[in-house]
Amino acid sequence: ALFPAAALRGTFELERARRAFAMGKKKAEPDRPKQPRAPFVSSRQWRRFRKCTLWLLVPISAALALTFFGPPPPPEADATRPYEARSSGFVRPPEPQDLGPPDSWLNPAECLAWAGSGQCKSNPGFMLINCNHSCAKLDLGKRQYAARCPTPANHTAALPPGVMHATFERVMSEFAELQPERISVDPPVILFHKFFSEEETEAFIRHGRGRYAKSLGIGLKEDGTFGDVKTEIRTSAHGWCQHDACINDPLVQQVTRRVADITQTPTTNAEFAQLVYYHACAREGEPDCAFYRRHNDYIDGDLDRLQGVRIYTLFGYMNDVPGGGATTFPNLPSGPVTFLPQRGKAVLWPSVLADAPHSKDERTDHEALPVTKGEKFGANFWIHQCAFGRPA
Repeated sequence: ALFPAAALRGTFELERARRAFAMGKKKAEPDRPKQPRAPFVSSRQWRRFRKCTLWLLVPISAALALTFFGPPPPPEADATRPYEARSSGFVRPPEPQDLGPPDSWLNPAECLAWAGSGQCKSNPGFMLINCNHSCAKLDLGKRQYAARCPTPANHTAALPPGVMHATFERVMSEFAELQPERISVDPPVILFHKFFSEEETEAFIRHGRGRYAKSLGIGLKEDGTFGDVKTEIRTSAHGWCQHDACINDPLVQQVTRRVADITQTPTTNAEFAQLVYYHACAREGEPDCAFYRRHNDYIDGDLDRLQGVRIYTLFGYMNDVPGGGATTFPNLPSGPVTFLPQRGKAVLWPSVLADAPHSKDERTDHEALPVTKGEKFGANFWIHQCAFGRPA
């Protein structure tokens, strides 16, 4: 009866000893290190991935920012609206407006010419009744030009108030070789008996031949701008010394410098010399006569232009005229004066007042009488208050 129990105990003891031996052996063995799991991407690949991501995100983020936070797109261009300059100094020209009924004068073209020559201001009683439309158009044209071409702040006039008489006194004292003769003191008018050499007069005649065209007046055109307009007070012909052969001629250049010297103005303030031609007619008063009726070289429209008004005129005679062709000044305080056309002579006079050199001096109105025998060649040299815009 005891054997089975003892045997069973022995079995248990044996099993216990076996387990204890197994546990002791397991503890005696060192722990084996765990094998690390291979990463999904290498560190080098990860760095390259981040770099590429940044390059993609920056432009995408900028585009999104402009889309949601940027300025609104510019409006589409409207072809019906005039272009507005972006400059802060730009002033929109006045829009066309109702200028009233048409001129009541029989010849509207004459109204335009008179308006352009300053008659709206000097003869308002007639003009505002008969040519009011042209006067309104003239005023609008002036304001439009002033808006398109504003006068710069550093615009300096060549002739300040009170300087004119000193200029003419200098001519009388320092240019004896030109043989100046004082014709009038106020307004100052000087006749030069030897202003041009014979070679110089021949040069101006040569440069004018083949280039003469029927003379036009300066006035208001149909579109409201200033320029050449047909006129019944001038039937002569003229051309301009603005082609290379004339501009670059040494004889012409020395005359240009001489005119600038006696007037004490820059050469850039002068227009190109106007070369004039008068043909002969049988008798004064005939319809085929060449003449230039009483006028003033002052142009009212130039007052608001960048070049300013004409301040001086020097007219030169390039040949001797056998009959007619004289220049007469009917309004001089000392009485009317007439100059006969003789080769080499020249007359200098102002178109403005000495104390108000932007205002017209009507005392220097003048007239070119018809040529009754031979032909007449001459040249106008017009000087402006500021640079006229031609090359020096």
